Parts: sequence; C-alpha cells; structure tokens
Amino acid sequence: MSRNGILLPVSSLPSDYGIGDFGPNAKQFILWLKERNFSYWQILPINPLGPGWSPYMTTCSEALDPRFISLDELKKEKLLDNVKPYCKDNQYVDFYASYQFKEKYLKKAYARFKKEKRPGLDKFIKANKWVIGFAMFTIFDKKNETRAWNTWVEEEKNYFKYNSTYTKEYKIYAKMPVDAEEQLKKTLNI
Repeated sequence: MSRNGILLPVSSLPSDYGIGDFGPNAKQFILWLKERNFSYWQILPINPLGPGWSPYMTTCSEALDPRFISLDELKKEKLLDNVKPYCKDNQYVDFYASYQFKEKYLKKAYARFKKEKRPGLDKFIKANKWVIGFAMFTIFDKKNETRAWNTWVEEEKNYFKYNSTYTKEYKIYAKMPVDAEEQLKKTLNI
C-alpha cells in the first residue's frame, strides 16, 4: 500500500516569532495532514544550524536547534509570561535575527525553570550524555568566534582527552545559576 506525505521545513510554518517551530501551528499542521489522509510529514534536519544557516553542517547531530523551541509552549508551561510578536507572518526567515530574538526568551524561561527548581533537567542530562560535551563545545566555539575547532588552543581542542569524565562538568552544570554559559566559563577558567 502506498502512502503519501508532504515536505515542509519546520521553519516554514506560520509563526508570531520570525520562524516556524514545534508549537501550536505544528500541531495544527499535523491535524491538517491527518484530516487529508497524509501519512508523513518530512521536516528536513532540525539540528543546530551551521555556516550559511545550513542544517547539513551542524555542530551536533543529536541537539535541536533552539529556534524550533516553541515560545508558546513555554508560556503554556508558565516558564514565560508575555512574548512580543516578532516578524509575524514574515514571508522569509531571518535565521540570525530569529535566533537573537528567541535566545533572550529561552534564557528567561531557563531562569524561571531553575528558580522554581522544576524537575527533569538532571534526569535529561544523565540520559543524554552528549549534552555536556555539546555545551562545552558550544562555549569553546563562541569563545573562539566560531573558528574551526582545530585552530583552538590545545586545552580547548583536546578538552575531553584530558578530562575524560563528564562528572566534573555535570556537577558544575547542575548547580549553575541562570547565565550558565558565563558561570561555566568562570568555573573552568576559560
């Protein structure tokens, strides 16, 4: 039996925030597909974007690009109060600007998550060992202004070679205040 589907990048969904995400419009689209007997929604890669906003040159095949996190869902979870619309119903996606816009709200949501001591983060990190390595890489990458990793100083380039356990990083990360990146940099003297 043959089945049919639609190819639609998540970023192309309508949005109040400059880029489509896995929020209410994604759910509506899935219902629309179901009503029309479509079996598949091909979404294209959703991992962090690389140079030229390409999902095919990602820094992590397991992570979700933060642009696809729904601010509406974070409001529903009471992690955000109000979110101003941004580039509502734009005809194109400005990947850089949408990241800058969403990042400030994602930090606010994380701050509330930590302040309220909501459960789940420790369990997620323990079940997904790649998270700490990805976080460390991201910090080093930003510090080095996204230059190729093989141009970094030796201690950053081979960080996990010399620090083969995630225990130290996990303990630091689990106790971090709101601005995790800055705290991790201070703690690790980078």
